[in-house]
Amino acid sequence: MELKTNRETTHALDPLLRQAINNNGEALDELFSRHRRRLYNTARRVMGNSNEVEDALQDGLLCAFRHLSGFKGRSQLSTWLTSIVVNAALMRLRRMRPEVRISIDQKLNREDPPLANRIPDPGPNPEEVYARQERLRILEQKVRSLPTAYRQALSLCSVQGLSNREAAQALGVPVGTVKSRLHRARLQLNEVAEA
Repeated sequence: MELKTNRETTHALDPLLRQAINNNGEALDELFSRHRRRLYNTARRVMGNSNEVEDALQDGLLCAFRHLSGFKGRSQLSTWLTSIVVNAALMRLRRMRPEVRISIDQKLNREDPPLANRIPDPGPNPEEVYARQERLRILEQKVRSLPTAYRQALSLCSVQGLSNREAAQALGVPVGTVKSRLHRARLQLNEVAEA
C-alpha cells in the first residue's frame, strides 16, 4: 500500500503514520496503541455498559486499518479514528437492538380477537375464487366453440397482440374481414361475460 497523498500533506504526517500507511506492522501497532485507551472510552460512552465495547473498538480499528491509505491528514489522526470508532459502536448498537415481535395469534386484550383475525385478507374469498374459475371455464368453452376463423382472429389480436393489419396479413384476408370476425367473436363472448 503506497502512500497516496500530496507532498505538503506527506510532510505534515507523523513519521510513524507514514510507516503504518506503507505496511509497517510495528508502526501500525504503536500508532493504534497510542489511541487505544481513549478510543475504548469513546466506544464505551456510545454503547453504555455493554459487553460489546471491545468488539466495537476492534471493528473500528479494523475499518481504520483498511482505509488508512485514504487518510489525507486534513484533520488529526485521533479525530479521524474517533469518528470511525463511534460509527462502529453505533452500528453494533443497531445490531444489538432487540426487535419487538408480536405473534399474529397473540391476543392483546382478553376481549379482543387475535391480531390474525383482525387483519383483512386482501385476496378474494373462496366464493369469489370459485365464481372466477367458473366464468373462466365457461369462457374457455365458449372460445373453443367459436368458428375457427373467429378464434384465429381473436387469438392473433387479443392474445398475441397483433394489430388488425398484421393479423390480416397472417391470415391472408382483408383488414375489414379481421375486424368483422373480431367483432362477431367478441359479441358471442360478451354473452358469457354478462352471465
